[in-house]
Parts: sequence; structure tokens; C-alpha cells
Amino acid sequence: LARRALEEIHPGYTDYASELRLNRLWQDLDAHASEGTTEEELYLALVRIVAEIRCDHTKIELSKRAVAERDSEPVYLPFRFKVFDGRMFVDAPGQTGLSRGAEILTLDGIPASIRLQDVADLISVDGYTDYVRWETVEASSEELGSGFDHYDPILRPDDASVSVTVQALDGRESSHTFERLTYPEFRAITSEARRRNFSDPDAVTVRDLDEKTAYLSVNPIVNYRTPVDPVTVFEPIFREFK
Repeated sequence: LARRALEEIHPGYTDYASELRLNRLWQDLDAHASEGTTEEELYLALVRIVAEIRCDHTKIELSKRAVAERDSEPVYLPFRFKVFDGRMFVDAPGQTGLSRGAEILTLDGIPASIRLQDVADLISVDGYTDYVRWETVEASSEELGSGFDHYDPILRPDDASVSVTVQALDGRESSHTFERLTYPEFRAITSEARRRNFSDPDAVTVRDLDEKTAYLSVNPIVNYRTPVDPVTVFEPIFREFK
């Protein structure tokens, strides 16, 4: 079903990957799935295929079950980070006591650069704008929280803690073990850029400039993640204008 949808509907299905390449990926998935597969394995396989299409508007959604589990399962890192030159640096330390700017060298004994790259390979981008992968790895409103925290727990299911090796700004290295966070706890570390709707309380504002002129400001126009009825939002405003 996923293959038919992409082949028949996506206008740029073979713009960046040959039909032969994509057919081979689908055949590999068929062969693997015919022997039995988990939901997580199927999800990652579909994500890898979609990444080959190189369209940022084409993504595989987590199941509703998996999304709901993110609110109760502690799989998120207890800090926010930035990526520079494929390396992980603490941006918002949360309650870890780490310093902003410290480099995370390893996560559970694996070089952070390897884990970052493994996630970056799954990120969908438009055409050859590969440089934007790292922005999604750092933070994303579509991948829950960040590309890293969205995909890494599926790639490497870990327990409720994470062990890190950190290099401080003075060059000294230290090891720490932290408890992982749930999605709501992770979002509380710092304000997370999220996909907003024009139904949000501060998204639509109206000001009277003079007796004959009013100013209507609509901040976001997105309405597909948590859709609302635009008539409900705008009809009272235009009734007042009239």
C-alpha cells in the first residue's frame, strides 16, 4: 500500500533516486517482512525508503501507539544539544549540571558522532539540501522533539538511563549517568519550536488603527497537524469588521 501510494501519487518519486534503486529497496523490504517484522523495523525500513525520495514533505508517521508511549516512556536525552561539524555540544543542560558548550563524546559507549550520523541518514530533505539534516537532528516539531530523540530510541532501544562521556570547555573529560526523560519532560527543558495553528490564542491578533482601518495579523497559516475549523476562528473577526 505504501509503495502504491508513493509510486502513483508522489510527483517527484524518481527525481533523485532511480526507479531501479527504489524497486530494489521495496523488494528488500518485501523479503524481510515476509519472514516477520516488528512495527519498529517496518517503520525504519519505510523511513529509509522515503529518505531516498528526497522530499521534506514526505514522511512516515509513527503509529498512534508509539506517539502515545512517548508521553510515558523515558527515552529522551535529559539535555538539548547543537551539532557542529558532526559533533554534539550541550545547548540547554536541563537538570544535568552540564555546562553549555560542553561536548558529548560518547553515548552509552558509542561515539556521539556515529549516533548523530545514523539519525541524520534517516532525515528527509528537499533535493540535495543535506546541510539542513542537522537542524532537524537538533530540533523538530514533526519528529517528536528532535530528529535524534525521535529516531535514536528506535535504532538503539536502551534502558531508562543514558551514560555519557563529556569534555568540558577546559578540556577535562568526565563520565555521567543520567535518567532519560519522557516527551513532556523533554519539552520542558526549553521552549520547543512547535508547529502552531492559527487557532492558538496568540496566533491571530486584531488592532484598530483608526476609525476606518483595522489590522489583522495571522502568524502561522499551518492547519494540518491539529486542524481546526477556520470559520470558527475568523468568522467573528470579519463579522466585527463588517
